[in-house]
Parts: sequence; structure tokens; C-alpha cells
Amino acid sequence: MLLQVDAKNYTTPNEFLSRNSIFFEEPSPSPQDSSPFSQQTCIIVNDIILKAIEGAQPLKEAVARAAKAVAEVDGGETSKDSLKDATKLVYVYLRRALTQGKPGVALKETVEILGYRTVKRRLENSIEY
Repeated sequence: MLLQVDAKNYTTPNEFLSRNSIFFEEPSPSPQDSSPFSQQTCIIVNDIILKAIEGAQPLKEAVARAAKAVAEVDGGETSKDSLKDATKLVYVYLRRALTQGKPGVALKETVEILGYRTVKRRLENSIEY
């Protein structure tokens, strides 16, 4: 699957390996990859995302639910602008937690390729920072 979803973004085997290293080795979290959320908010977001993955629900819908929860926790406001900002933060958090923020394959495919166990482990590890 990885070869298919990322086929247009590399021209040599070395480029492919460099671009997709997060699929072949466990990234080690660092303070620069810290979450944009509090520990409590990370736990809430992780729970929503993991339940969606377990239930084979679309990631986009889970991100929307997580963004709503973030907006409510951070100030109780769920206006269109606050939900938009919260959605961006959820995507940033997930990208940092799962790939150390490296650009690459779309998040939906990243989750599918990594699988539930790896996603769960990386999300749990992200709470430490």
C-alpha cells in the first residue's frame, strides 16, 4: 500500500526510504515534537481517535469529534472559527505523534499502514511530552 500511496513523491529508492522512514523505524519523541495540547486534552483526543480506528470509522469524522472536544475543553466555545482552529491543532498533534511532524503520506493512509497497535503506542508516547 505504501508504494501505491506515495508513488508520485520519490524517484529513487533512497528518496523513498528517507521520506517514509517512519514506517520502518520507531520515531523517538523529542521536546520539539511536543503536543499543542495539555495532557488531559491529549488523552481525550487519543481516546476519540483510537475508538474510531477500532470501529473502522472514517478518520475525518473522528478528527471532527476530537476538534469539538478540544474546543469545549479549551474554552467551551464551539463556533465555526474555534472548531476550524481546533481541527488544525488535532491534525498537527496527530502528525507530530505519528510521524514526528514529517511530511509524507496523508494521515488517513499513515494510520492504515501503521495499524492500530502502532498508532496506539505512538499516541500514548506523545502524552509524555
